[in-house]
Amino acid sequence: MGKRKRSNSRKNSKRKKHKKNTKKTATTKKSNFVVIQPDSSELHKVFKQTVRPKSSFTDFLLKCRQILLVGEANFSFTLSLSRKVKEPQILYASCFETFTDLEAKYGDAKLNRKKLEENGAHVYHNVDACKLHENTKCWPTLIKFDGIVFNFPHVGGGSTEEAKEKNQTMVRNFLTSAEPLLSKKGSIFITLRDSVFYKSWNIPQIAKEVGLRFLDKVSFEQEEFLEYQAVRTHPAQREAPKIGNAVTYVMKKQRKKSKKEKK
Repeated sequence: MGKRKRSNSRKNSKRKKHKKNTKKTATTKKSNFVVIQPDSSELHKVFKQTVRPKSSFTDFLLKCRQILLVGEANFSFTLSLSRKVKEPQILYASCFETFTDLEAKYGDAKLNRKKLEENGAHVYHNVDACKLHENTKCWPTLIKFDGIVFNFPHVGGGSTEEAKEKNQTMVRNFLTSAEPLLSKKGSIFITLRDSVFYKSWNIPQIAKEVGLRFLDKVSFEQEEFLEYQAVRTHPAQREAPKIGNAVTYVMKKQRKKSKKEKK
């Protein structure tokens, strides 16, 4: 009997030791695992990319409370846009030509103008897009626009280096004159063909030079503006440029630095 008790006690002690050893190995294994927390800023970037799709030109325009359109020529783009916005009264369309010159240049301009005015949109003539600050008599003095649109600007002269420089100067003057009319969170939109010549204008760099912030470049959705017919600023023998392969540059006012950023 004494031997059995001793053997049993030995077995029990071995079992206890085995349990302790298994606990130790378990704890050591657990300690080998390291939890790495991802950077919150990286997670935020991923979340933004997956949840928020890229805004289109139409998306930007439909968020605007007041829209100024310059260089409109036959007003066909404004007419097409007026079908999309809830209230055409928010549209302020302007062209460079006088009323008489407009009728002589573009056969459909008079009818488009009439349709816009009947729907409540505002239409102006003889407005220089590079001197918008001098046209305060056209619209209410205190008005600020959430969107200022200039589609396919071009001074003429083909695709030469001299023409490029003239067009860059025109864009620079336009942005400078448009910025004071922009609301705090408003955007300026310039649409150009997506070709080598128009890319050479370097719109983002011009925006930076005049103190604006280049936000994005989005596709121009031709299918969204079916009534829009691009026409040449100076009527010529050649056909008007095609708008299928076009992009819209989006620019905003510079953000004001916070107190922390200034320090």
